[in-house]
Parts: sequence; structure tokens; C-alpha cells
Amino acid sequence: MKHQLFALGFTLLFMNNSPCIAGEKKNQPTYIERKAEMNGIQLSAWMPESAAAGSPAIVRITLRNTNTESLRYLTQGKYADYQLKVVDASNNAMPLTRFGRMMYPKRNPLQVESGVFGKLQKGEHLEVGFNLARIFDLSHTGEYTLTVSKGITVANKSFNLSVEKITFRVREDE
Repeated sequence: MKHQLFALGFTLLFMNNSPCIAGEKKNQPTYIERKAEMNGIQLSAWMPESAAAGSPAIVRITLRNTNTESLRYLTQGKYADYQLKVVDASNNAMPLTRFGRMMYPKRNPLQVESGVFGKLQKGEHLEVGFNLARIFDLSHTGEYTLTVSKGITVANKSFNLSVEKITFRVREDE
């Protein structure tokens, strides 16, 4: 039994080149997070500061109710619930990919076709993720800025909450 455990330990220690085993930190991503809060509702977005061109650029968005009252929100599906905008360093809006055009068709923003109301009680949160590279054309290297917005209703008061200036970089693949 001792020999089997020694062999297993030896294999894990010397044969596996995992950074955890070796104690090295290889290309640990740095994350950027931005938050906005209004009327006891917090919207936050965080993502890696950079992504390789042609790779996923994942942003995680959290809606948190810190209010004393429950939060009502209209949900029509993940892509319709949040308004995403990406601009390049020259402030030009990035074009949508084919998938992005399917998820964000041109329509009147005040027109609500269908949906249901969701509810978040005090202290609850909702988290979603988006691959920006699937929605927007991020095939060119450079610096981009993301804005995330969501319409919210609390105690029969409706407002729009936005997280702005989430700056990230698309780099050449290493």
C-alpha cells in the first residue's frame, strides 16, 4: 500500500506540469469589474482585461437586490434582458456577428413583444454570462469598451441601470 501511494504521489508531483503542483503562476488572467447602483439595486459586470483574437471574451453580469423591497424585472430571455454595446478605441460601435443580429434584431426599444416578470427578493442575485466575441465582431486586436444596461422596476418605479467604461483588450494569440 505504501508503495502504491508513493508511486501515485511521485506521478502527481513530477509527471504533472500543472502550475498548482509546480507552484508557478502561468498567465493568470487579470479581471476588471465595474458596478452601478441605484435605488438599492446593483448591476455589476466583470471580465478578463484581455482575450486572444478569435477566443471567447466572456463577461459575467450580476443583478443584485440590496433594497428592502422585492425587485420586479421583465425577462424575455438572456439576450433581450440586457442591452450590450461595444465600441472600439475610436468610439465606433462594433458590428454584430450573424449570431448577434439574430439575438438583437432591429426593433423599437419600447416595443415589448412578450415576456414574464421575474422577482428578486432582498439579498438575492441573478448572474448571467455572455461571450462578447460571439455577439460582436472582435476579430481585430485593439482596445474596446463595453456598456451593459438593464431596465428595472422597484416599488412601481422604473429606471435604467447601466455599467459603463468596462475597457478590455483583444490581443494576438500567444
